[in-house]
Amino acid sequence: MAATWGEMFPPKPLFTKKDTADQFGRVFIVTGGSAGIGYEVVKALYHLNGRVYIASRSESTAKAAIASIHALKPTNSQTVKAGKAELIFSSLDLGDLTTTKSSAMEFLSKETRLDVIWHNEGIMIPADDTPTAQGYHVQ
Repeated sequence: MAATWGEMFPPKPLFTKKDTADQFGRVFIVTGGSAGIGYEVVKALYHLNGRVYIASRSESTAKAAIASIHALKPTNSQTVKAGKAELIFSSLDLGDLTTTKSSAMEFLSKETRLDVIWHNEGIMIPADDTPTAQGYHVQ
């Protein structure tokens, strides 16, 4: 019961974006950064001046997310002065594992470092039993 209570009424976080230092000069990859939790991670990193690659299979969805984040202002509680960040689309379709090498090679041609990667993309409840290009179950 305690676990359920804590999930229904979580305590205030002890560490938030306002406690995070300026991320200028750091490079991030976020898979699934076009929507949901990944979008929120990208948004936070952008306002903290990170160079963020949104790895997604859909360029149009990623570009829409980038435009949306560019239009937002940082929260009032943020202590880092924003304005030095970059958001970059990176083509990656995890439903076809042959795209991983080309995505990695493209990234390596542009960057000399990677500080953090958030593996966020995934399908929890697939609409059908269509497998990946290599025949694996998509979940």
